[in-house]
Amino acid sequence: TLSHFQSDYQNLISPPPVVYILNQQRFNAKARLINAQFLSLVSNNPHFQIPFDYASVDKYPSRKQWLTTTFSKQFDLIAKSLA
Repeated sequence: TLSHFQSDYQNLISPPPVVYILNQQRFNAKARLINAQFLSLVSNNPHFQIPFDYASVDKYPSRKQWLTTTFSKQFDLIAKSLA
């Protein structure tokens, strides 16, 4: 779990900074609990939440690459909007 990773990570000597990403954030009841737990664990660190966005997935041109995932599509759209 994330809390186990964090406790192990704190034991490293001079660890590099970590950025936490909650991928495909959803908003149903179960997901809200996961979101709250995520935020409570990473609140003192740089973190991002990438919502699952059906509209973004539909806008992305489909490719027949096995590496293309919902996450990569959403991340690519976010990157293109920042450029």
